[in-house]
Amino acid sequence: MLLILGTLNGCANPNVPQDYKLSSQQPVGLAVGSITFTGGISLFRVLLQAKTTQKTYFAEVGQSQTVNVFKAFQPPEVNELLGLPGGLFAIQLPAGQYQLTGWRVSQGMATFTPSRRVAIDFQIEAGKATYLGNLHFIETSKAFLATTGIEVTLQDKRARDLPALEKPFPTIASNPVAIALAEGTKYEHFGSAGQRRIDVPLFVPMAR
Repeated sequence: MLLILGTLNGCANPNVPQDYKLSSQQPVGLAVGSITFTGGISLFRVLLQAKTTQKTYFAEVGQSQTVNVFKAFQPPEVNELLGLPGGLFAIQLPAGQYQLTGWRVSQGMATFTPSRRVAIDFQIEAGKATYLGNLHFIETSKAFLATTGIEVTLQDKRARDLPALEKPFPTIASNPVAIALAEGTKYEHFGSAGQRRIDVPLFVPMAR
């Protein structure tokens, strides 16, 4: 984990609206997943990069304490669908080959990023959703209200996340979903020197 000051260049993709409809007639699909956390309120992002164009996209959950200082003194709200603080994402991307290239946590002027390169391959297909997994952020140390240490896990939580995703994004329930991680896969200390992988990530289509 690196603590830095700076900005992120890329395209912030908002979640699709509840009435969004996937269509194989359109050259786009969805990248879906969840971000959960324990500890202080921050802005959590997962970074995705198109292999052909090198364009970076990101999904985000949370809020920087710079935006609302009063929230720094309040415990984070628990997402009822996930059972933890955090949220779900479903962002539209052009069809093609991608990599999950990292994560970013912003809290005030401080920003945390991986200390080592990460690259999880996945594909976006027209008219389909691809589940990327769950990124779980754990605050490991802090000074007063400021987070000083973070540990991240990327894991397959399809049993929890897919039913949860169908509620705010009903189109997922009626269209094919592909899974970017093999069942049970977990990357502990994701993006740090001590990163450890359990199971091998595979691209496994999931029949719906």
